[in-house]
Amino acid sequence: MEIFANKTIRTALLILMVSASLALLATAVNLFSQVGAPSDINKIPTIAVSGTGKATAIPDVAEFSFTVDKTAATVAAAQNAASTLTNRALTTLQNAGVSKNDLQTTNYSISPHYTYSAQPTICPVGGCPPVRQVLDGYEVSQTINVKVETASTTGALLQTIGQMGITQVSGITFTENNPHTAQDEARAKAIADAEQKAQTLASQLGVRLVRIVSFQESNNTPQPIYQMATFATAASAAPSIPTGENTVTENVTITYEIE
Repeated sequence: MEIFANKTIRTALLILMVSASLALLATAVNLFSQVGAPSDINKIPTIAVSGTGKATAIPDVAEFSFTVDKTAATVAAAQNAASTLTNRALTTLQNAGVSKNDLQTTNYSISPHYTYSAQPTICPVGGCPPVRQVLDGYEVSQTINVKVETASTTGALLQTIGQMGITQVSGITFTENNPHTAQDEARAKAIADAEQKAQTLASQLGVRLVRIVSFQESNNTPQPIYQMATFATAASAAPSIPTGENTVTENVTITYEIE
C-alpha cells in the first residue's frame, strides 16, 4: 500500500509540473503573437530614397577682437597705460551702439620684457659669449572680443578702433543671429525632394507607399566667415567689409513601407 501511495504522489507531482510548463508555454506564445517576432520587422517590404535641399542666409552678426599692448618700466605703469587705452576704446564702442554685454575680455596677461645684448661680429677663440638678457620693463596685454549685432556697421567700428591707435585687430567672423531658419528651410526642401522621388519610384514599381519606417538626416552647416584686419596707422576711411552669404545643405534618407 505504501509503494502504491508513493507512485500516486509522484504521478500527481509530474502532472502538476507538466501542467505548469504548458501554461508558461501558452503565455509565452500569446505574448510572442502580440509583440511579433523581431525578425518580422526586417521582412517588411520597403524602399529607401534620399533627398537634398539648400537654403541661403545673409549673415547679420559680426565678431572681431582687438588687443592693447603696453610696455613700461613697472607693472603699475604698464597696466595704467593699457587700461587707459582699453577703457577709452570700450567707451567709444558703446557710444557707437555696441552693447556692454557684447564686450568681453578673452585674454589679460602681464609678462617681463627683456632686451638682449648683441653678439660680436667676430667671436674670440673659444666661441662667442652667451647672449645676456636684461629686464627693462613689463608688458601688459588685454584682448577684447566685440560682438556686433548689426553686421553692416562693422567697417565703421573697425575704422574707429584704428583711429585710436590700436593696431592689432583680427578674427572677424560673420554668422546668423538665427541659424536654424535656413537649416529648417533646407530640411523641408530635402524632405519634399525625397517624397517626390518616393512617389515616382512607387509608381514605377507598381506599389503603394504605406508609412515612413525610418528617417535620417545630415547637414553641411557653413562655418563662420573669417577675415583679418590690421592697422598700421589711423584709417582715413571706413574699410569695406562684405559679409557675403552662407549656404546650408541638408541631406535626408527616408525609408517607406510599401505594399
